[in-house]
Amino acid sequence: MSVQVRADYPRLGPLLARAFDEALYATVGSWPVVLILVVVSAAGAAQGTGALALNICTIPWAYFAGANAVRTISPGYRMTAGTVGRLLLANIIACFAVVFGLLALVWPGFYFGTKFSVAPAAIALDGVTAEVGLRRSWELTTGRFWRTFLFLVVSTIAIALAVLIPDLVVIVSWKLLVAHHLVAPTRNQALAVGIAIIAPFVMYAIQTGWIALLYWYRSLKAMADAGLQARPAPPSSGAGT
Repeated sequence: MSVQVRADYPRLGPLLARAFDEALYATVGSWPVVLILVVVSAAGAAQGTGALALNICTIPWAYFAGANAVRTISPGYRMTAGTVGRLLLANIIACFAVVFGLLALVWPGFYFGTKFSVAPAAIALDGVTAEVGLRRSWELTTGRFWRTFLFLVVSTIAIALAVLIPDLVVIVSWKLLVAHHLVAPTRNQALAVGIAIIAPFVMYAIQTGWIALLYWYRSLKAMADAGLQARPAPPSSGAGT
């Protein structure tokens, strides 16, 4: 199942609904990777590292989720080490720009974040370099900044809520079991269980964000291509002119 690419802004509701749907299939389909990362995260938490273990484990998953997202469009896609390096470089450059902007006047941070937001999709889907991906993101969001900013805000809130609500239900249930002495874990054991509960939802959120971003990038690219095609052809320089 895929989102139809339109030379117009896609409606956010259907786009996010498809992203959530396809992310569920992609995350469940990647259960061996998810299971390994959950076990590693929980084991780290049991040793007292807390959320640090989960944060570390989400790094490789972010790239795995990117490959999953591209496979919703190109089923035979494989992310190479070169693509991972280009994504990492682009993210570092974008993060520096965002942090600098936030420290300067706050708003420039949001501006740079929006302008560079679709660079990962360009790099993963089109195989371009980090420089080209950042430049393409800047160009595609020119004249489409506020709609892209709205997409980022709405998608972030929607994904956060979709993940936070079930997370809270499960965690509150676990805490009630502990409070009523139905289970008696140590502090680190309780933290390990909490991390094990949270981790799959976090990975699902990352997967959803990747797919939604990829669809948004394709729509921006389609609009840009349609705009180029609509431009009048330059006058001929033949003898009859």
